[in-house]
Amino acid sequence: MPAFTGQKDLAGYLRALWRWKVVFILCVLVVPAAAYAIARSEAKTYRSTTLIGVGGATVNTAALGSGASFATSNVNAIAELVTTTPIAQTAAGLMDPPADPASVVGEVSADADQTTNFIRISAEDGSPSRAT
Repeated sequence: MPAFTGQKDLAGYLRALWRWKVVFILCVLVVPAAAYAIARSEAKTYRSTTLIGVGGATVNTAALGSGASFATSNVNAIAELVTTTPIAQTAAGLMDPPADPASVVGEVSADADQTTNFIRISAEDGSPSRAT
């Protein structure tokens, strides 16, 4: 028996690998292949996002006797309107081929930022052209 030197040689590593060959093959080949097959079978989802700036309106209250004015842009209300059925009907009619307005409403979301007066409109669909 050779003296223990504290170092392992290549033959020792290969013997251990051969002893555990089934586990090694499962980890290196089978598990990644199964993960790839599962990921490939999932439906693709496309996402389209746009950023829209809302211009503010200045309201002059001089006619009311106060002589003051203030700026307003109700981006939250506009963002809520984006996801309503009438807007979805208009958008669905513009698609080629025309889509169902109910499905369009479910695929679209809008987030408003009152600080910057921007609205981020996003849509998700299985078709890249419909998401756009």
